[in-house]
Amino acid sequence: MPAITVIVPVYNVEQYLRRCIDSILKQSFQDFELICVNDCSPDGSMEIVDEFVAKYPEKIKRIDHKVNMGLGAARDRGIQYAKGKYIVFFDSDDYVKEDYLETYFAEMEYSGADIVMGGYVRRAGEKETVFSMRDTPYTPWLYPAVWMRMYRRSFLQEHNLDFRQIRIYEDNPFNYRCMLEGARVSVIDYCGYYYICNPSSITRAQNGAEKYYRFVNNFRTIYEEYRDTEAFRENQEALEYVYLSAILSCMLLQCHHSGKENAYLMYQDYKDQMEAMFPNYRKNRQIGLCKLKEEQKKVRFATGVYFFMERIGLGKLLIRLLSV
Repeated sequence: MPAITVIVPVYNVEQYLRRCIDSILKQSFQDFELICVNDCSPDGSMEIVDEFVAKYPEKIKRIDHKVNMGLGAARDRGIQYAKGKYIVFFDSDDYVKEDYLETYFAEMEYSGADIVMGGYVRRAGEKETVFSMRDTPYTPWLYPAVWMRMYRRSFLQEHNLDFRQIRIYEDNPFNYRCMLEGARVSVIDYCGYYYICNPSSITRAQNGAEKYYRFVNNFRTIYEEYRDTEAFRENQEALEYVYLSAILSCMLLQCHHSGKENAYLMYQDYKDQMEAMFPNYRKNRQIGLCKLKEEQKKVRFATGVYFFMERIGLGKLLIRLLSV
């Protein structure tokens, strides 16, 4: 049994895939298996995978979908075939430092955590921005991307945790479920993952309104599933904040160039959603430019500005300006 299973969904990434797989194969820690899930990629990606499988048959496994099902289903398929004690999910257009698996594995073994998460490097062209993680109780809620984490497979199995075959924004509900099921999380001061801003990625290909409503529906599902649980009550302030900040950020981003009518509909939907789920959300203690230092500055700024505009009765004007 390998120590780690690396799961890589593959769809339309021939430009980046070789670099991704190379970075995995060059790891200083070699006790791993690599599962590449073909989500009916229309380009030459799978020819690249087949090259690697032929060269490293004991290391790499190819699994095929009969129809395109999206990232969530591809990751779920990988989980089904995983044999490792721990699981990591890499996006196929990204890559990692050579000591990535070694660093995460060592922390998993040392801490006994169910999840280890670290920082990352965001690359847009030649520009690199480093995002280090602060070790606070809020950090795992604020940064839900699965490619920042290593998971204990037995924890996922015990709590029946997977991606529910969600096609887009699947990371958020998956990680919120992990947290609400009591995952022990260790946050490390390490940035070994290179997140590439790919303009052709799935999340960038949807229209604004569709992105927003998919995002909201994922949050709503978690709320309906856990709202009557003790775990929900214990984590309500954190959940309230990530709901209001994440959905707000999505709404503010997607209303840009969505047109005035769609922007107003999203704006009203946001307010209705928050009133229904968290009627006292405006009193959340974490809202403010100087709060939650572990939160991204742009998110703190957007949240602070929006609620200031709401308090002085100009929230709708802000949405109108952004929709132009």
